[in-house]
Amino acid sequence: MLINVTEFFRDQALFGYLCQQVLPELFAVARRKGTEARIWSVGCATGEEAYSLAILIAELLGDELEHCTVRLFATDVDGEAIMFARRGIYPATALTVLAPELVERYFIPRDGAFAVTKRIRGLIVFGEHDLAQRPPFHHIDLTLCRDVLISFTPELLTRALQLFAFALRDGGYLVLGKTEASPPLNGYFEPVDSSLKIYRRHGARTVLPPTWSKMAVPITLPRAHPGDHLLAGAPALENPRPAVIEPGGLLDEIPLGVVVVDRRYDILSINHAARLFLGIYHEARGEDLIHNAQGLSGSSLRAAIDTAFRDGSSTRLEQGALVTLATGEECRLEITCRLVRPNAPAREAPAVMILLHDVTATEQVRARQDDAIARLTARTRDMAEANRALLAANQSLTGTSVAAAVGGGGELDLGHGIN
Repeated sequence: MLINVTEFFRDQALFGYLCQQVLPELFAVARRKGTEARIWSVGCATGEEAYSLAILIAELLGDELEHCTVRLFATDVDGEAIMFARRGIYPATALTVLAPELVERYFIPRDGAFAVTKRIRGLIVFGEHDLAQRPPFHHIDLTLCRDVLISFTPELLTRALQLFAFALRDGGYLVLGKTEASPPLNGYFEPVDSSLKIYRRHGARTVLPPTWSKMAVPITLPRAHPGDHLLAGAPALENPRPAVIEPGGLLDEIPLGVVVVDRRYDILSINHAARLFLGIYHEARGEDLIHNAQGLSGSSLRAAIDTAFRDGSSTRLEQGALVTLATGEECRLEITCRLVRPNAPAREAPAVMILLHDVTATEQVRARQDDAIARLTARTRDMAEANRALLAANQSLTGTSVAAAVGGGGELDLGHGIN
């Protein structure tokens, strides 16, 4: 199923449409909302499509690229292809479709080949991802999935389209390959340009579908294990601890979010409150927490878990992580990571417990207090300024009265100089 055949700017008409119609709109929305533009290249193979998108973005934004936040995710189930894409080094024959000025701007000659510049590589996050097993990225503005779905069974095709509907924001774009059939999910996508297979996300939010292993289908794809997430030197866990939070149990009744993860960051247990806080709407046990958690910085969360495993000490993320709930409301979380067995040596501990505390009310009270203090400070400052102005006026009036009295030869009555 792995067809790693691609090239730079494959389908000039499509990239022209993205350049003229789609990307300018996405950047305008991102500027207006103060958010980052998020693009997902699915089945990126050896990276040509992802780098083509990055070059197109750099051409569109020019110097503004330094002030515009763009996140481009490029994923594939083929680990070797991802390793090649991360290197970003291509033979000269691969660049023949590019204009010479683009090659000069965005590639560096290296030992008879050409390396993508650091500026372009820095726009892209490459990673292994299996549509059959892993949840998608979230809040995506544009998803490209070309010549990937043609090999899928009908069941997996439906799941993949459901994943894209879940990942895309309302109004986001989905681009499919020309050889693929139109999406069957009419309730989630509407055509923008049928000839180019460009669709737009609309309708109610979809529920994240189950993983492939829970679907009755004739074939099974291998699950991608993110081995690079393992801590250096950490012992492998042959038999992870069984779940300690059962659905419907006592911990599902409390408002405190609780998640237990192993050294691969895979979820061993999770309660109801944590699901709401992190936007995890499916079973998720055995899946990567870093990838599933929505609204949090994956690197910060991973660092906190690593520190707990390495040092055996509780670690706390900075208070105020912004998370969007299923209701559309926003809350601020205080997140603490601690070993499940705090008395055991850190390197022998099987898991870390992550506690998520909603401090929205506390933050709101503090914000109101800060606002009240700011208003009182401003009022005090205004009163002090008014008093200084009044004193200056009185002094000026006193000086005028003294001058008038001396100049007129009359007597000066200091006791009645100022009314």
